[in-house]
Amino acid sequence: MDYMIFVGVIMLVLIPLLVLSMTNFKPYNTNSLSETLEVVQDSIRQISVLGAQTSSQVIIHLPLHLLDARVNGKTITLTTEEDTVSLDMPIEVIGVFPRDKGTHYLKIYHNGSNAFLYECGNNKIEAFEQCDGKENNLCGLGANVCYTPGDQRECRCSCTNNFECATNYCDVETHACGYCDDDDDCSPGEICQFGKCIG
Repeated sequence: MDYMIFVGVIMLVLIPLLVLSMTNFKPYNTNSLSETLEVVQDSIRQISVLGAQTSSQVIIHLPLHLLDARVNGKTITLTTEEDTVSLDMPIEVIGVFPRDKGTHYLKIYHNGSNAFLYECGNNKIEAFEQCDGKENNLCGLGANVCYTPGDQRECRCSCTNNFECATNYCDVETHACGYCDDDDDCSPGEICQFGKCIG
């Protein structure tokens, strides 16, 4: 009998608490969106202090119900069904902020005045990517393969020789199209200009 009373009291206390917690539950609330933007802001702040030609990678997790993500000047705005969260970055930002649910490996590059956002694996050629998933038109003459996210050669075209690359430079060690550093990287009769072999 005492056991039944005890179970009854527990049920009277637990059921309302369970119902209350489920009705107020938001798996990704404004705080997590704010924290996501703060992580990006910190990374942009770090590379802007380090100067031009610096880059960073930020791992972020976006909620299931992210409806929009906008990059406008120094401001990044994330929108869900319930909230809109914006945060100003230390320098002007160019690029596309991911909108799809899940984990993203967002790359940030500082060119001296702007921060470029890009992500390998979103089927959009951005910033320094030669290809991205099905977007592989620049892979042209080679095996027409775009290296996948996570590979050291990610979002670069595969190649076996310089003529298979839009930059006319194939890194023979990695079998990926790249950018030349000097004339020695190019085929005989070509010179290296701005990372591309020109003949």
